Amino acid sequence: MEPEHPPGQSVHPEMQRAVTATRERRYDAALIHLKSIVADRPQDQVALGMLASVYADLGMQDQAREYYDRILTINPENPLARHQRGILEFEAGQLESALEIWQPLLETEHDFMAHFYSALALMQLNRLDGVRDLLETALERMPTDHPLRPESEKLINVLAG
Repeated sequence: MEPEHPPGQSVHPEMQRAVTATRERRYDAALIHLKSIVADRPQDQVALGMLASVYADLGMQDQAREYYDRILTINPENPLARHQRGILEFEAGQLESALEIWQPLLETEHDFMAHFYSALALMQLNRLDGVRDLLETALERMPTDHPLRPESEKLINVLAG
C-alpha cells in the first residue's frame, strides 16, 4: 500500500523504493531514499514522517523529534505526526510534554489514541482527575478489535475500584 499524498502532489519516484526498504528493515537504504525525497520536496509530510519513523525505530530519538517537529511546523493539524511526537516524549518519561503535544488531538472528533495515552500519562503523574473520562472516550471511539481495548477496559475497572 502506497502512502497517501496531498491532492495535486504526485508520488516521488524514490518513494516506492523507500517503502520497500522500510518494509524489509533495510533502514540504511530507506534513509537514503527518504533524504533524496526531502531534498527535492522539503515539505513532503509523508517522506518526513517516514524519516521520523525510521529514526525512531533505530532508537535515534533526537532525529525522530526533529522530523516530526518539521511536519508540525508545516502542518500543525497532522494527527499522526502529533501523536507520534507525543509518544516519543511519553517513552522518554517527559509526560507533561507529551500531554501538551497531544492536547489538540483531544479536541478532535475521532481520536482515541491520544485519549488513551493521555490517561496513561496522567496516571503515571498520579493525577487521576479526568482519567476515567479519557479512557471512556477512547473506548467509545476505539475499534472493537483494537489491541488496546482490553487494557482500556481493565484500567476503567481498576479506577472504578
